[in-house]
Amino acid sequence: MSFNGIVTNSSSSNPVSGGRVDLSEWVTLNYAISFILVVVSLIWASWPAALSKSKPMVPGVYVVGGSNKNEMKATAKRFRNESKTLIREGYNHTKGHEPFYVPSNLGPRLIIPTRYMEELKSAPMDKVDFVGTVHEVFEFDYTGVVHRSRTVPNTLISHLTPNLPKIMPEVQDELKVAIHEEFPPCDDWTEVEIMPCMSRVITRATSRMAGGKALAHDPEWVTAAISYALTAFNASQKIKSIPWLVRRLVAPWISEIRKDIPWCFSVAARAAIPILEHRERTGEDATDFLQFLKDNTKDGERENSFISHLLLMMAFASTHSSVLTIGALIYDLCAYPELVDIVREEYESIVDKDGNIPVGEFNKMVKTDSIMKESQRISPITVLTFERIFTEDKTLRDGFTIPAGSQIGVPNFQIGMDPNFYSNPEKFDPLRFEKLRNDPNRANKTQFVSAHAQSMSFGRQFMDQECKAFLVKLLTNYDLKFKDGQKRQPNVPFNNQYVLQRVPIMIKRRNL
Repeated sequence: MSFNGIVTNSSSSNPVSGGRVDLSEWVTLNYAISFILVVVSLIWASWPAALSKSKPMVPGVYVVGGSNKNEMKATAKRFRNESKTLIREGYNHTKGHEPFYVPSNLGPRLIIPTRYMEELKSAPMDKVDFVGTVHEVFEFDYTGVVHRSRTVPNTLISHLTPNLPKIMPEVQDELKVAIHEEFPPCDDWTEVEIMPCMSRVITRATSRMAGGKALAHDPEWVTAAISYALTAFNASQKIKSIPWLVRRLVAPWISEIRKDIPWCFSVAARAAIPILEHRERTGEDATDFLQFLKDNTKDGERENSFISHLLLMMAFASTHSSVLTIGALIYDLCAYPELVDIVREEYESIVDKDGNIPVGEFNKMVKTDSIMKESQRISPITVLTFERIFTEDKTLRDGFTIPAGSQIGVPNFQIGMDPNFYSNPEKFDPLRFEKLRNDPNRANKTQFVSAHAQSMSFGRQFMDQECKAFLVKLLTNYDLKFKDGQKRQPNVPFNNQYVLQRVPIMIKRRNL
């Protein structure tokens, strides 16, 4: 039915005139009401996220950049690209002995001194939010990445670490095959962008631990496991650039949220569910992380689709940490080529007939361990560690109270550069930690596996062995160097990350 000729004088202020409806004003009114309702709903939905940036603060604690509202806002803007400088300012002001605040894009962060570490490590897990910071960084409310389930970290502790002697031989076998398949032949010196090659090798090795050969040899899964964290990060950066008032409206249209992240979830389900269903039908048992998850999940998490989500969460947490750690180490070996023979000689003294590091022999790689730890002291993955949010007040033995809602962190980079802890800290001393093992007061803090013990990085022992196994297999098969005139580029701070600057290197296959 046509409305032509029914609409009366549109200048009338009354939408009903002379018994007939003025549709132009009626429609305008409805649009206005709808718009108001949308705006109100967006404010209602987004208000908690806006309030979450307002963190409780302890009176009298030093605030880097000043404590009034405008000063803190200005410092928070600087944190994105100057986090290392701001943390150093607070650390130097307090001489590393007292807490201080650093305003950031996630609100004021309470940076705590090392003397609180042992006491805070024992805080009950139900009183501490381990993933809250990750949720804020990756905008969980919009991206849905990293579930709050405690199953993954609990399973890493209870099942993965005790089973490493059974798992690592297969992981090392996978590394051998993956390096051969993912790296170019390099029969002569060849320029290689090593990070993409290394990402696929490490992801395959981690997947062998997680779901056996079927998962490790599934190329679509390997691609999804690598891209998941990168896609989530890109999505979160786009969200942060959108005014909070309209994020609920705009976020679903961001390509990463609309299609890329769901694709990763669908691939994880397609890869993991058939493995789990086959085991359920046949009664087949397996010593891998997928089976550990199945055996360790509780009511509400036992669905295979949810377990596939947890598998992706494990890949999110482990693969990129390993790749960035080894990437920094490879660049350091190119900068100090004399270290390559040290690693090779140490490996050759313990290698078995299959070319693997035998069970129990990883701890004999003392020099390699020292080089790895020194690499991370100089170029850590993050400038803060031990990040978590306290869900209720925590009063420490000296009377200092951390308010509920506080986001805390430890300035690991600045501690590593403190001359009170390390002599000549600006110097790269590859065997520094081997020598420190002779100090009885520091012996338990000189190993790479303890490098992030403060962060309670679950699965750290697997990462340690995986990194060493990859390193020695790479150096057994290839020589590495920088191009002529090229130097090791320093990492660059980006929020809490200490970003590795990627550069191509020269690789040549060895004639063995």
